[in-house]
Amino acid sequence: MTSRHLHWVWLPIIAAQGIWVKLLTPRLPEAAPPIEGVIEGREPVLDLVVIGESPVAGIGAPTHALALTGQTAQAWARRTGRSVRWLALGRSGATVRTTIAELVPQLAGRRADAVVIGLGVNDALDRHSASRWCTDLNELILAVRDQVGHRPIVLAGVPPLDQFPAFPEPLRSFLGGYSKTLDRATAEFSRTLDRVVYAPMSEGIRPDHFCADRFHPGVAGYALWGEHLSQFLPD
Repeated sequence: MTSRHLHWVWLPIIAAQGIWVKLLTPRLPEAAPPIEGVIEGREPVLDLVVIGESPVAGIGAPTHALALTGQTAQAWARRTGRSVRWLALGRSGATVRTTIAELVPQLAGRRADAVVIGLGVNDALDRHSASRWCTDLNELILAVRDQVGHRPIVLAGVPPLDQFPAFPEPLRSFLGGYSKTLDRATAEFSRTLDRVVYAPMSEGIRPDHFCADRFHPGVAGYALWGEHLSQFLPD
């Protein structure tokens, strides 16, 4: 069952489930600072910037070193043998547009050898269209490159909301349809751009990869995701 095939009679149930999940889901803090660090290795150092929503803010992990950015940096360092200096610019609840307005300005004066963009959950929850999503993503990429130059960018796949344990059916399938639509649009859009690659979500996501709120990854989930994302970063 997808969002397109849900009969209208389900809509009141979906709306009620959305309110119920929002009320019952615990609000967890973002990862403790610092938001940047260094993985030791051989020189020259590689600079990694990860920008986006709550996984980049580290919800579900005690520190950023154990959240998405730190885990991606560690995996990149293992693969290349190089030192990796990482920076996590995340905000819980961020959409593409709020990322442009609130997070991209924090890149001023920073350098990057690669940038990972991790967004999509909140745009899917807000039921944004694929056309708006791609327009906003293009604006975000231009804004990031205005700050750090024409660097390689990895677009992380939109997380599959139909695999989130926090959501009951039929809400799970309804939201999953939106996330899949944005994910497909991301894959197609990335092929039109120079030095932009799409990294589909890693396979093998299990309930134990989520933290206590059953909505965000836990440390194990971040390790799996970070290892996967590192494969799309330049050598």
